Amino acid sequence: MAREKLSSSGPVIPRGPEHFRPSLPSETLTTGKEVVARLIGMIGEAKHSIDLQFYTFEADSTGKKVLSALAVAKRENPDLKIRLLVDNSISLRHDGKFIAGNGDAQKKRDETYQLLNEMKDEGTLEDVKVTNWFPQNPIVSSLHLFSNVLHRDHKKLVTIDARDLQNHPDANPMALITSVNIAQYHENDRKEVGRVYHGTEGPVPFIANDFEQTFHNAQEWERVYSVRSVKEYFKKYGLSWDVFIDGYRSIVRNPEKPGQRFVYEEGPKGHDSAVLTDSFFPKWFFRRGAREATDELFSMLTLAKPGETVVAFTPYPGIWSLTRRLNRAAKRGVDTHLIISQNYENELFNPIDPKSFGDRVFQPFFAGWPRRITKHGVVLHEYVGKKDGLKGELHAKGAVWIREDGSARTLIGSTNFSKGPFSGMNREIAVVEESDASDPLVKYAQDLMADSEIVSREKPYLRRTRAAKSK
Repeated sequence: MAREKLSSSGPVIPRGPEHFRPSLPSETLTTGKEVVARLIGMIGEAKHSIDLQFYTFEADSTGKKVLSALAVAKRENPDLKIRLLVDNSISLRHDGKFIAGNGDAQKKRDETYQLLNEMKDEGTLEDVKVTNWFPQNPIVSSLHLFSNVLHRDHKKLVTIDARDLQNHPDANPMALITSVNIAQYHENDRKEVGRVYHGTEGPVPFIANDFEQTFHNAQEWERVYSVRSVKEYFKKYGLSWDVFIDGYRSIVRNPEKPGQRFVYEEGPKGHDSAVLTDSFFPKWFFRRGAREATDELFSMLTLAKPGETVVAFTPYPGIWSLTRRLNRAAKRGVDTHLIISQNYENELFNPIDPKSFGDRVFQPFFAGWPRRITKHGVVLHEYVGKKDGLKGELHAKGAVWIREDGSARTLIGSTNFSKGPFSGMNREIAVVEESDASDPLVKYAQDLMADSEIVSREKPYLRRTRAAKSK
């Protein structure tokens, strides 16, 4: 069958044969504002339970809006059960800034703690737990650094009425998978994506199961945040073996059984539609690790045939492993696209002051990366954001693979498709589906490219310095 290429200006690829399974009932959300608005709507529709998990949850204008919706829902339905999971990284960063040495960020972090504690004490929140926890003290400081900086629980998901479905036949179960964190800059300043799934025949129960197992292994909120100093913590709990057991569980926990995927429906041609997880640890490490969400994109690039199209979008591209797969696919004749933030070089890797060591060591490597990735035909797009009134801040994560017969495979979730030393160590969640080219995620990828600029392979790409950005 003749097929038109997916391009930033071309038409949507025509549907394939009728026997290809369409996407399961879902809603595709294309901005942070849409995701937050739909989340608040979902909260209002809940009858029995609400479970929320976010990497970042901040009690700013966005966080207060979500918490207010939860309070109203609980007030109108006292039997409603609400649980919240947040990653311990909020103890390290807040308002997009490191708390160390930043009094304003620390103040905002403490306000978040206080508000969440109050909502738990008054009974709005049935329970609040924190993932990825280590006590912040000199004895285990290296573990704290590893846990909070290098190996975060990066998932963003919400389930409505998906807990204990067998006891609630009147439930309308839903699940949200998104790239959005609960913070005002995610709602208003970044290009995001999300999908709401409905019913019990799709991924909803498996996303709920993932939350349940994460929640089971998470640390009690009070044990972490009811104390305000290291001295107070050890006076209350001491330095016991349980501390290290809790830490071990929080790091290596993976929600699946060894060798078993969360497959919810068989797709055509031997492909599965599935809920996937990512963890830093390889599969052989205590039989706990899995990098399924990242490997899924790599598989798309490997299996795609010449003339077929693969589009990936992420704010933090894997500049080693992902680059190799993209280049290999492009060399075989696959129409290969990567969409990144316009200001990606400031997001990619900057742990050290770029005016000193960072500029000298890392700038030459990253300045040459666009030429390395485009030399074999990969089309590199920088998201500009004019259509949505954004400043080139892309935070969405996903991929689409369009086959020559018109079928499609889509991926959406929290993973950045990196196996590097930073985002490659996160725990993630994603949903992959067998669909066709009418899938809204295909149009979403098209719209991203239409609102992007293509990086020329001939033009040397120089990193924007802080001085250049300040002009």
